Amino acid sequence: MGITHESGLFALINRLTVGEKRYIRQCINQKGEQNSNYAKLFDAAVKPEEL
Repeated sequence: MGITHESGLFALINRLTVGEKRYIRQCINQKGEQNSNYAKLFDAAVKPEEL
């Protein structure tokens, strides 16, 4: 099951403000998890057109 436009997670992430998205990325980077599955999932949901 992939992330689709109908997905609740996709909708939630895309409703975040730029500042909220930046905060999430900063939290991921602080923990040294830049290449974690969480970071990959977040990036894929933010930029689905690049997939």
